[in-house]
Amino acid sequence: MSTSEIDTEPPSSPLQSLTPLHLIGIVLAVITGGIHLWLGVVGGSPALFTAGVGFAIGVVAVAANIRRLTVVKLGIPFTATQTVYYLATHFDQITLVSATDKVVQLGLIGVLFLIARRN
Repeated sequence: MSTSEIDTEPPSSPLQSLTPLHLIGIVLAVITGGIHLWLGVVGGSPALFTAGVGFAIGVVAVAANIRRLTVVKLGIPFTATQTVYYLATHFDQITLVSATDKVVQLGLIGVLFLIARRN
């Protein structure tokens, strides 16, 4: 057998291809997704719960390298829409949790933008 027929290196894990920016983005997405899931369950809001599920799907897709760049690019309007909608409709009802969530979301948008720009 020639060396071209034998796979001498084990396949690399999708997690090994994550950059520090990806890891920061995953942490931010887990935080905001967790907040949305929690508020969706506690507050009985299907919209918030669905948004949390969307963040979870995005985290899994990025970590598993399933159309990673596409997911990153879709994450920008997904997160921005939620941020703008909340601030437009609930500006007078901002709590510590919602303010924290919006700061995390703005950070996530910035990280996603940097990842998309570098690729």
